[in-house]
Amino acid sequence: MLMNSMRSLVKTVLKASVAFRDKNNTQREGIKDSIMLTLSMNTQTILAGMSIGLFVYYVIKRMRYRLPPGPWCIPLVGHYKIYSSPEIHVKIAKLAKEYGPIVRLSAGPQTWVVLNDINSVLEAMVKRKADFAGRPHFASGT
Repeated sequence: MLMNSMRSLVKTVLKASVAFRDKNNTQREGIKDSIMLTLSMNTQTILAGMSIGLFVYYVIKRMRYRLPPGPWCIPLVGHYKIYSSPEIHVKIAKLAKEYGPIVRLSAGPQTWVVLNDINSVLEAMVKRKADFAGRPHFASGT
């Protein structure tokens, strides 16, 4: 009789400890899931904030200077399809017909101003040479 009651007591204690352990594991997994969800949401918030910040930076940077017109470009990439083309002169000539003799292009963080007719080149290099002095050297070729 004493042996049976001891066995039933041990079984009850084991069942209770297993139930307690399962409850704790479930709570721990729930806590882990909520922490991972919070970290994931924080990462998404940080990435969204950085993206919006970069976009605003580029818009303000573009508005700061009175630049000539040009086609819309993707920030950080620029006009990749134009300047990676083997026939860049043909594409720039098409842009000149659409936007005028002076066109703005972007190559990543750099902004290029392309002069497409002799009058704008003479004005830039002869009449306003001080404004264009000190520009970076750009070697073009194939």
